[in-house]
Amino acid sequence: MIEINKTDVNEAFRKIKHLAKEKFLKKQYELSLQHIRSAAIHAYNFNVVYADLELEALIKALNSSVFENTKFQPKARRILFYDCFGWENRGLTQQYISGLIANGYEFLYVFEKKDSQYSKKIENELYRYPDRIEVFELNSSLALIDQATSLHSKIKEYSPEKALLHLSPWCSMALCAFHSFPEIEWININLTDHAFWLGSSLFKKNIEFRDYGYTVSLEKRFLKEDQLVCLPYYPIVERSVFLDFPENIPINDKVVIFSGAAFYKVYGEDGTYFHILDRLLKENPEVVIFFAGTGDSTAFQDFIKKNHYERRVALLGHRRDIAELFQHCDIYLGSYPFGGGLMSQYAAVMSKPILAYTSNDLLINLLEAIICHNKHISITYTNFDEFFRYARSLVQDAELRRSKGRELSEAVISSKSFNQELNSIIFSGTSNRRMNSIAINYEKFYELNIEIENNYLNVAKNFLVSQYKLQSVILFPKFAILCFKKYMIKTFKTLWSRMFK
Repeated sequence: MIEINKTDVNEAFRKIKHLAKEKFLKKQYELSLQHIRSAAIHAYNFNVVYADLELEALIKALNSSVFENTKFQPKARRILFYDCFGWENRGLTQQYISGLIANGYEFLYVFEKKDSQYSKKIENELYRYPDRIEVFELNSSLALIDQATSLHSKIKEYSPEKALLHLSPWCSMALCAFHSFPEIEWININLTDHAFWLGSSLFKKNIEFRDYGYTVSLEKRFLKEDQLVCLPYYPIVERSVFLDFPENIPINDKVVIFSGAAFYKVYGEDGTYFHILDRLLKENPEVVIFFAGTGDSTAFQDFIKKNHYERRVALLGHRRDIAELFQHCDIYLGSYPFGGGLMSQYAAVMSKPILAYTSNDLLINLLEAIICHNKHISITYTNFDEFFRYARSLVQDAELRRSKGRELSEAVISSKSFNQELNSIIFSGTSNRRMNSIAINYEKFYELNIEIENNYLNVAKNFLVSQYKLQSVILFPKFAILCFKKYMIKTFKTLWSRMFK
């Protein structure tokens, strides 16, 4: 069977970078920025590398070519908070806005791409303080160069002393504008600490939330010890109306296990997550399982159908009532082979016991590093038999569930501590929390990404074909052929099922 391998991944990355340089030399700056963005997305999809000095240098060169030297005098205690996301309960937007407000900072909040449906609560919070907070929305329909020019002008006008950056891994446009202002102290929130991202040549400080990201930054991102500070995060819990569970699965006298993540996080490792579900259900007949997630659910639906679990397992899709889902479940099951940090924190603060497994060579999934900031509690199992024995104990003993949940709720960092520690980082660039390097199996992590691309999803192939269209057949022939092949197979299966439904 034809599969994508590391040589294919690296060659595609090299070709896209070459296109970015070529367009820059021809002074086609918009196209160059687009290719830089595409190269970063491709690198993010596989994580063979975690930073790239050639792309960093090209972004600087673009900045020098697009923008003239700027006289700039920062204004004391003014902060720029640049946000690529701006969605409620996505990333750490709300936590950092609350921290800035609590510490009395005057700041400019930049929406890179506001969503009227998912940004409303954030807007309402920002507009409560018109004397201290200015909101600026970029026009995402503009070309990248025009967006960068608009952002550049706004930064010059506002003149911040420091900047908090909540960036996507491929944010070439914003970084191009930022490089005009070396006087600003650029502070990156390392939200995607396990993956490739752009910007390492700009950041004066990098906020890590655990030892894993700290280690990657030192070993793979060309950052130095004195650039790294530690600030764990906490979940934003907002109560709402419970949207209920599907009617076809009875929950009376049942133990409800809830799990959730983007679907790619439970694919890979030869279907280990589905083996976990299957054994949990077989060993615990009183259990029903609900999963909230986004993305391609095909493999998950196939598991349910193949094992006839339609009355015991249900996919809930994207749910905005996350707090209520936790309120109505008995146990939270962590995702694997990619663990879910924020969802596990939700479970902890909602006093729900956690079932979590990881292999010894995937330390990225150790939930202790995400949850245990006030006290150390053992959470993640690396032995299957011990994991399933603990699961059985939780299923059988309601009091054990309550006590383990209470214990977890006391371990997460509080919003008050978060705000105080954020102020220390912004004001003095220091953190009282110490971080340690850990052993990371980078090759294992890459192999996991490529297994998921080859066997479960089509994300990287779809991206290259959608961006480069017919040109992709020449530039990335294997990616294009496999994308077309999977599309044809999926189309055939759809037509076949409709014919014999």
